[in-house]
Amino acid sequence: MSALPMLVAAPFAPMSPSVAETYQLCPHKEMLNHFYVESEFNENLHKGQAFHSTVRDATRKFQVGSNWPDMDELVPMLREHLLKLPAGEVQQGHSETLEQRVNRWQDELLLCLGGFLLFAEGKVESGGLISAEEWVRLDLDHPLGKVRATGRIDLVVRVDGEICVVDIKTGKAPESYDVTSPLALALYVTAVRDKYPGQTVRAYELYPAGDLLLEYDTDNVDADLGKLVTLGQHHFVETEWPKHTGTHCNWCDHYRRCMGLDESAAD
Repeated sequence: MSALPMLVAAPFAPMSPSVAETYQLCPHKEMLNHFYVESEFNENLHKGQAFHSTVRDATRKFQVGSNWPDMDELVPMLREHLLKLPAGEVQQGHSETLEQRVNRWQDELLLCLGGFLLFAEGKVESGGLISAEEWVRLDLDHPLGKVRATGRIDLVVRVDGEICVVDIKTGKAPESYDVTSPLALALYVTAVRDKYPGQTVRAYELYPAGDLLLEYDTDNVDADLGKLVTLGQHHFVETEWPKHTGTHCNWCDHYRRCMGLDESAAD
C-alpha cells in the first residue's frame, strides 16, 4: 500500500474514513445517513462538533502559553460552540428552550471535557503538541484500484520521543473490533509516517468520558487501508445497500425508520 502524491487524480470522490467505518458496520445505515441525517439537525453530531471545536481552541491556547486552560476556561468555550446552531435550525416545536437544550448538552459533555483535560495535562508537555485538527488527504493505490481518502486528525503529539496520533471519541467505546476496524487511524498513521519518515508513530482512540485510551495496532495499517479502498469503491458504485443487523441497531439513529422500511416492504 502506498500513498501517491497529491496531484495524482483518483477516480472517485474523496472518501471519509468515518463514512467508510459506518458503511463497514451497516451499508443501510450509511444510506439513511445520507438521506436523512445530513438534512436534519442531529444533536449528537452537533455536540461532537462543538466538543472538537473546544479541543481545537484549547490546543491553540496551549501553543501560545504552554499551559492547558482549566475547566473554568473550557466550559465557556464549549458553551459558545454549543450555542452556534446550524443554519436553518429553529427553536420552534421543541419542549425545551434553547438555553435548556444547551445546558443539557453541556452537562452531557462535561465528563468528556474533564477526561480530555486529564489526558492533555498528563501526556502533552510543553513542546509536545505537534498539531490539532489537521486535515489530511491521500490517494491510496491498491491492486483493487484507487480511492482518495480525506480526514481530520484530532491531535498529533510527541510523547517520550514517539509521535502519537490521537482520535478523540465522544461516544461509547466499542465492545470489540470484530465487525469494524478503526479505518481513520490507518489513514492518519499513513499520513503522519509520510510527513515524519523514519520516526515511530503510534495511534490511539481516546474515550475521555470513560478515561479510556485504546492503542491501535499499527501492524494492521496496510490491511485496514485495503478495507478503506474496497469500501470506498463499493460505496460509490454499488446499487444495493444491504442491512447488517446486530447490537449496533440498538443505538442507531435510524432504528425506527429502518424498522418502518421493513414493515412497509412486508405490506
